[in-house]
Amino acid sequence: KYTASTEKDSQKSSVSPFTVVTPIVCNDEDESYAYEEDCELYTQCKDGVARLMKCPEGTVFDRMGKKCYREDWVDCDSR
Repeated sequence: KYTASTEKDSQKSSVSPFTVVTPIVCNDEDESYAYEEDCELYTQCKDGVARLMKCPEGTVFDRMGKKCYREDWVDCDSR
């Protein structure tokens, strides 16, 4: 027998967990910041606008050097 609750039950879906990321506020300086959730990503501030960027293949963002370096040169686990 079809009921409204049957339809509701069939439409249930799972929700994946997510992380709330504090947005970067760019000031007048052009600067790059590590993206905490993924070492291949970083936030680049340019002309007051924040952009999420990805390092070239085989590299990860180094928070000290403020740019992408080879994966074996950067300790990504320390984040």
